[in-house]
Amino acid sequence: MSIWVSRNDEGSLYVRFKYDEQMVMKIREISGRKWVSDKKVWMIPFTSESIQQLYTLFEGTEIHVDSMLMKECSLFNNEVHIQDHIPIYSWNESIKRSFVHTLQLRGYSKKTIKAYCNQVHRFHAYVQQQNNGMDHEKMIQSYSLHLLHRKCSHSYVNQALSALKFYAQKVYYCMRKQSLMFAIERKEVAECVIDERSDVDLKSTP
Repeated sequence: MSIWVSRNDEGSLYVRFKYDEQMVMKIREISGRKWVSDKKVWMIPFTSESIQQLYTLFEGTEIHVDSMLMKECSLFNNEVHIQDHIPIYSWNESIKRSFVHTLQLRGYSKKTIKAYCNQVHRFHAYVQQQNNGMDHEKMIQSYSLHLLHRKCSHSYVNQALSALKFYAQKVYYCMRKQSLMFAIERKEVAECVIDERSDVDLKSTP
């Protein structure tokens, strides 16, 4: 069995599939779902929560997403899906400068750079307020729902996810890698010093 998902309007999605009693029972578990009899299609809220429910309930079922919807909404894009495990990270002026520099090197406009910095800053502030031990995946889910509950547009949420993904991949992980390499180098230097001292001690032993 397969499912086809397309956009209805700013707040809802259409979900189509051939009639199957088990699948009908599953989609009825999605909060806010509605059967549109004249179009013979199910309608569900256009929220990250509903989308996650859809994928969870129909795990193992082939889900086809309209190409335009895929481009418009990052929630359907595997590259920026919550499974990316975007980390919870620090945010200060030094890190911000690195972020801005990386964006500039890749040709982003001043307007986009400012927007991305604001998005990362807001996410960090949200994380600090939560402080409840959530893992990265659940924190991204929680933040996406937080934005949608504030009536933020889907394009705004998409921008937030894109900014966080860019930061995680191009800045955060690079910084962690550099720190790790520095730690390894320090450890290797320390081991070399210990080895040299051991050699000297052995040579001086009668």
